[in-house]
Amino acid sequence: MVRFRLFLASIFSVENLTFWLEAEIYKYLPDDELVARAKAIYQIYFAGSPEGTPINLDDMSQELELKKRMAAPARDAFLNVQGIVWGLLKFECFARFKLSPTYNAKLSKQEEAALKDDSTIVLLDQFLAIRKDTKKGKTKTPKMPTNEKDLNLDDNLYDQPDIEEIFDDLDLMLAFREYLYHTHIQENLVFWLETELYRRIDDPDERAQRSQEIVDKFCKEDSPYIINCEESLLSKIVSSVKKPTPSLFRAAQKMTWRGLKNEWFPQFCVSELYKSFDKQELKFTKSSTTRQRGNTIDYYEQIVSLKKRLDSAGRDFVQEIVVDDALSPLPSPSRQPPVRVVPVPVKSIEKTESSKSKDKKTIFAEL
Repeated sequence: MVRFRLFLASIFSVENLTFWLEAEIYKYLPDDELVARAKAIYQIYFAGSPEGTPINLDDMSQELELKKRMAAPARDAFLNVQGIVWGLLKFECFARFKLSPTYNAKLSKQEEAALKDDSTIVLLDQFLAIRKDTKKGKTKTPKMPTNEKDLNLDDNLYDQPDIEEIFDDLDLMLAFREYLYHTHIQENLVFWLETELYRRIDDPDERAQRSQEIVDKFCKEDSPYIINCEESLLSKIVSSVKKPTPSLFRAAQKMTWRGLKNEWFPQFCVSELYKSFDKQELKFTKSSTTRQRGNTIDYYEQIVSLKKRLDSAGRDFVQEIVVDDALSPLPSPSRQPPVRVVPVPVKSIEKTESSKSKDKKTIFAEL
């Protein structure tokens, strides 16, 4: 943990871990201390205090919601924001930390001593003590407000699904896509799917046509679905489309995936939409008549088919689709041997009224 804290300092992100720890400890405070502590945490991390270390949520709706909660802060006041910050720490910061020299570095005794009284390490010690006492039954799990279940440190807030799971779960993908529509950033998912399929086009004429279609749709200033990407990168794509290569969109695609994985999917996992999905209560809305949604499901199904082919060949889908830039030859689709159907004579059986009724129910269920 000490090395992770040092790494966060090197990328100017210590406040994310510090906030998460403070918000976690806050949940276990006595009732009469909640209001004062909640407002203090808000001032440090969200109100722009000169002495504070603000967190950039990149989600105005969450900031506005948190501001409203400060009028009468409850024990779950920071729960949603915590989920977003946890996603950032887990999917982006820690992933980068594991690839950094700091991950395997050995700290000197002087470095360890210097961090002994660090505020983040002190908070960590408090958090670990609470966790230990909770597991031993010495500290009771705090009660959440009405309509909220009791908090559990191992609850699904910290066991969120990874975005890669959408390729194994159509319902999860539909729920995530619906969230992206609600937040007006759905073009990023569609762009990633379309460009992944584009990478695998072999015919030069088809590649030229498809690349121009993607550029017109996502990369120009007047594109109807311009993606969240650096302007310089989009300009480079537009200028290179005259001689398109399979890797034309790769840099933008990887940047878009980072946004989907590290920002928007963690936000989705703490949204009301995800809670409805998790309770199997979600009703997917139909496409707006004023906005075209494209062929997202068709593209998604093609990617899923690609994943199955890689899985069946024992190859790593995430590594090949998300990480690697070079394309390896795809395994051939598996062929199933033809099934010989032997006709079986059907005997005529007289049915009772109850069996007829049961058959009707079965038929309706199958429909």
